[in-house]
Amino acid sequence: MQSRIQSAIIKKKVAEYRRTSSGGQDLKLQTETNAEYLEDTPKEDILEFVDFDVSATKLSMENRPALARMLKLIENGMISRLVVYERDRLARNVYEYIFMVKKFHKYEVEVVFTALNAPPFSKDLFLETWYGVSAQFEGNRISNRLSDARKRNPTSLIGYKKQIIKKENGTSQRIYKADRKNKDELHDLFYEFSRIEHREDIFEVIMKYRKLLDRKEFRIIDILRTPFFAAHYEGTDGAYHKLSNVEPIISLELFKQVQEKLAEFDQGIQQGISLSQNTVQITPTCGKCNSELKFKKGNIGESGIYICSRHRKNSISALELNETIIESVRQVLGKISANSVEKIALKAVNKQIQQLNKQSDELFIQLEALCLKFTSLFKPTDNLNQTKKLQKQIKTLREHLSDTQNQIASLQLVKEEVRTLTGLVKKGVMELNEKSYLDLAVLLIANIQVEEDYVLFHYYFSEFFKEGEAPANVAIE
Repeated sequence: MQSRIQSAIIKKKVAEYRRTSSGGQDLKLQTETNAEYLEDTPKEDILEFVDFDVSATKLSMENRPALARMLKLIENGMISRLVVYERDRLARNVYEYIFMVKKFHKYEVEVVFTALNAPPFSKDLFLETWYGVSAQFEGNRISNRLSDARKRNPTSLIGYKKQIIKKENGTSQRIYKADRKNKDELHDLFYEFSRIEHREDIFEVIMKYRKLLDRKEFRIIDILRTPFFAAHYEGTDGAYHKLSNVEPIISLELFKQVQEKLAEFDQGIQQGISLSQNTVQITPTCGKCNSELKFKKGNIGESGIYICSRHRKNSISALELNETIIESVRQVLGKISANSVEKIALKAVNKQIQQLNKQSDELFIQLEALCLKFTSLFKPTDNLNQTKKLQKQIKTLREHLSDTQNQIASLQLVKEEVRTLTGLVKKGVMELNEKSYLDLAVLLIANIQVEEDYVLFHYYFSEFFKEGEAPANVAIE
């Protein structure tokens, strides 16, 4: 029982982070490349963090939910290694990237970039700053080049039919004629959005035209931000310039009204996007088949859902699951004997430290004896082949000793975590915020089982509960 408590508190995970910047991209390349570096890592030791349809040049770290959760776990000392395709997946902004690099250095996170020819992660902050600047510059360059081309001459665009007109001088020009198939729906989309009054109206309009135009909600937002439909493009000076080769579907005045609404409700839109993508730190399992539930993104403004592929009724929204986790942890903290937590956990940690100290002493004695043997048997002028075997033994012992000492240092940190945990319990649940409850849940909950009409939480311990006071929704591990 004590070993399970200990492993739940101190075992660090390997994080895999992936990001797509648009709905048209997929994760296949990142997933396959990262998999080569994760094949020797047990599945249960890997935490996946994925931000879908999130542009690192448009959205800050705070608006990238998976990245924010990963950084929080790093701060809590729960991640030892990060596997990511390339630096630009983490950030296109040099200041944000360096903010992350400092965290990786501070919490001793090993960072592995899996892209071909990607420079390895460096402990040199100056060097990583240079790489961050390069990623930002490249991101801006790509973004500006593609944006400029799309503004004037998109390859294809809903609502338009493209024609190529040959000129007398041999050149050609693209002419864009409004497509009668979608013209009215697009005009109505802009018109209805220009008249919204409340945040809820945003999502109703977006989901209505998501169906009518057969486009994802994120694409509907992109359409609303595109002046091409008013036969204009936005220049680097922020002004709108007329496109004489485009038939307008809406007026420029209507387009500007929509931009005012987008600016007014920007925070609500971003919150709606985050809500649809937010996952839970602990992946729940099905109460019938015990398989992990799959996460399905929600519509904008709606929570995503965890669902069993075989038992569809065993499902729960991410929002409801988070709320249920918080309520369960709140109940559990009220039933825990803080003194028992501290006494039992510290006893287990101290016992392990004593064993490791003994092992460290023995390794040091062996290492010292080997070094003495080496100096007595060989001279600096001796052939390298004669000394190779003993040198290899010395190296192996040194590495083993170093690993043991690192484990001791980590356990000393665990003791501080235990004291922090019990301190939170003693302070009382009323003083904790939502993030604190969710962070504690990762430490305390072994598994979450979702049944048709209830959720069952499996905690790592029984000794910590006051006698006869385990909450009704808790199974003792």
